Amino acid sequence: MAIIQPQFMPTPSIEIERTLSYAKKHVIRLSGPALGRPPSQIEKQKAAQKQARQDELDRIPIEGKFGQGKRRFSLAKIMSKLDNTSETVIAVVFLMMNLEKWLKSLFFICFYFFMSPIFQIQGACRTIKCQLEFRFGYLRNQIGFLSLLYLQKQIVQEALCRFSSIKILLDKQHRGQNNETIYFEQNSTKGVDMCGIAGLISFNQKERFEPVLNRMLASMHHRGPDATGIYCSDNAGLGHTRLSIIDLSGGYQPIHNEEKNLWVVFNGEIFNYPELTAQLKEKGHRFYTQSDTETIVHLYEEYGSGLFEHLNGQFAIAIWDHSRQQLLLGRDRMGIRPLFYHQKGRRFSFASEIKALLTDPAIGRRLNPKTLADVFTCWAPVDPLTAFEGIYQIPPAHYAVLNRDGLKLHRYWQLDFTETDDHDKSEEDWAGQMQALILDAARIRLRADVSVGAYLSGGIDSTYISTLVKNNFNNKLNTFSVGFTDKNFDESRFQQTALSAIQTQHHGIECSEDDIGKLFAQVVWHAETPTIRTAPAPLMMLSALVRKSDFKVVLTGEGADEIFAGYNIFKEAKIRRFWAKHPESAIRPQLLRKLYPYVFNKETGRSNAFLFGFFKKNLQDVDSPVYSHLIRWQNTSHLLGFFQKGFLPPESDLTAFTRRITDQLPEAFSQWPVLGQAQYLESTLFLSNYLLSTQGDRMSMANSVEGRYPFLDHRVVELAARIPSKLRLNGLNEKFLLKKIARGQVPDEVANRSKQPYRAPISRCFLHKNAPEYVSEMLSGQAVKKAGYFDYQRIKRLVDKCRQKDGMLASERENMALVAILSTQLLDHQFIQSFPVYSGEPMDHTVVENQTK
Repeated sequence: MAIIQPQFMPTPSIEIERTLSYAKKHVIRLSGPALGRPPSQIEKQKAAQKQARQDELDRIPIEGKFGQGKRRFSLAKIMSKLDNTSETVIAVVFLMMNLEKWLKSLFFICFYFFMSPIFQIQGACRTIKCQLEFRFGYLRNQIGFLSLLYLQKQIVQEALCRFSSIKILLDKQHRGQNNETIYFEQNSTKGVDMCGIAGLISFNQKERFEPVLNRMLASMHHRGPDATGIYCSDNAGLGHTRLSIIDLSGGYQPIHNEEKNLWVVFNGEIFNYPELTAQLKEKGHRFYTQSDTETIVHLYEEYGSGLFEHLNGQFAIAIWDHSRQQLLLGRDRMGIRPLFYHQKGRRFSFASEIKALLTDPAIGRRLNPKTLADVFTCWAPVDPLTAFEGIYQIPPAHYAVLNRDGLKLHRYWQLDFTETDDHDKSEEDWAGQMQALILDAARIRLRADVSVGAYLSGGIDSTYISTLVKNNFNNKLNTFSVGFTDKNFDESRFQQTALSAIQTQHHGIECSEDDIGKLFAQVVWHAETPTIRTAPAPLMMLSALVRKSDFKVVLTGEGADEIFAGYNIFKEAKIRRFWAKHPESAIRPQLLRKLYPYVFNKETGRSNAFLFGFFKKNLQDVDSPVYSHLIRWQNTSHLLGFFQKGFLPPESDLTAFTRRITDQLPEAFSQWPVLGQAQYLESTLFLSNYLLSTQGDRMSMANSVEGRYPFLDHRVVELAARIPSKLRLNGLNEKFLLKKIARGQVPDEVANRSKQPYRAPISRCFLHKNAPEYVSEMLSGQAVKKAGYFDYQRIKRLVDKCRQKDGMLASERENMALVAILSTQLLDHQFIQSFPVYSGEPMDHTVVENQTK
């Protein structure tokens, strides 16, 4: 089998050697700055002496695991010296690893420890503690730091390096009070607060949660390589893996309130947390961290489940109320951060990713035929379903309450396109209000203790956001973009135009068909759902570039097309409604040629017959609440014919699917303008479950990068939904108000360019003469029949047709079919047939609170 199964633990950063060089140079800096003040002359001399001793040690040949002869140390001896030392800080430093023979796995570690009185304390003053912190820079999974504190014969270990073969647990005598069991941080990485969360709640018999939580967190290591933490009580276990952005030295989760009866794990960012914290302090709440996470705990104390209405952010939150024996789960308004769950009887589990849930042996693994039909119809799962049977997601703008009576789901916010009554407002008034809100949305999304970059696609959305940041907040903005070797998809010309105007420090990467083919298996592993597009693969490459450039946070222009009516689907619906008034007109449908120049060109040879045959379907069903999307769904639903007969449930046809979507629409939907109706469908069906997940969160978090979306600030979304329809789509001029705001700040060539949807090559990535081996294996008769989803003869005809043309498929529908089938086969292989069993060392955690009786 040529497929390389994705692993839980990511590969080392390619920046290791550069960072290791820096670590060697700066490791023995123990003077004043480590304590927060300038060094004195004496301290400089002491530091120089220590450096000289270190240099002498570096010249000694090192063999074996911990050295040899007189310089062979054991942790037991070190710990015994800690017990016998008074008024002394013992610093144990994990020094250097020889990485020259990395591929042969020859790691040499030298332990060197020394004693140095830090303070001379007079009399009985024995309560002073001192923390020395040794930071080696970012060397994920290889090297970190160890800080030990000594205070009146009590040692508190603050942090350990992350190195999977080293596991140091303190003896019972060094454990904390109040039944806490303390394990320790494994990584010295500096960063952001983007994370993964997991949890188990059981109202059945007593259960040990920690082993399962360990596996869940290990499976999401890419979401938070900086720290992990676990809380356990008799009925609940919460786990967290952290990518630190705010309060780098603190803010470790799970976080609790003063009484330790409320515990929270949190994935994402609360952008208005400073304002909320100030308000809560005025109300008497006391904080022990500087993180946005603790704000959530105190908001719950103040407002209960109403806390979500106060948050401006992108989040998935879990709060365990130990006193009430109740779990509260919540997700942000637009569905930027994921949150999945499984419930069987009185046992409940949740996680940021499905693979984490599947590490629990109590949860079965089977793809959901209903969801497969949805993806093969509308491109994405439909809330609350996922690609796996029995696993669901908390829908955007919802919270759930779990207690002994069961699970109840509640909506706390609704996207509303009701026509505004502000008829006296001018375009300038709307533009001024919108510009101020977008600026503030960008401002609060720059809140981080690390550098924030920006994606630059070459379109008006990302260019405007980058311009706002560059001109108002950050003159050293770094931008990132992806181009394509296939010029049919490449937007590099517009990216260069934008760069010439805003002058950022730019990083670019070029994506080829071979790149997409090689990456696609990893894309499916992280997406955890079938996809009918290859577009996520270049975005995974782009996030890898961001991480390689030492950035963890990027702003993007995602969301502007949904809220300002930027997609062709909105213009297409408008043209078809115009055409439906005179269905026999030969002139009106010609507007569609201008809308899709890449469909109607000399290469494709699309004729009027195709135009009429394709776009005239359901032309006069203008009263349908889903009229705007019928063409797309009808076209994609033809892919359902590739499934085996009898595999899909009876209600999987387009009629049943349309009825199901219609039944879920808000009560006021019929009173909205038709443009608002189309925008609602796009935002709720496509934005959250495809763009922000398969193309967004999953591809960025695969490389531990957080995306932030100023256009999806709920204040911006609410205002955009209130403005008159003509200011969103003026004739066939999309994003009319945004263009008005951006004009003068964004180059005219970028602002006035025709809308080019983000696409990537498809068929030639998989079926040309040098295609990846796994494609043939996944589409072979043996693999297809073993999985049992598809009609192999239909797949064989499609593959043979493609190979005869060296990978070229002219039909968009055939391209979508190929990707959809291949991604489903990969999903089955990775998660059903060959799901990896975690067999590594248990992860060591920042803090484990054990409240079991």
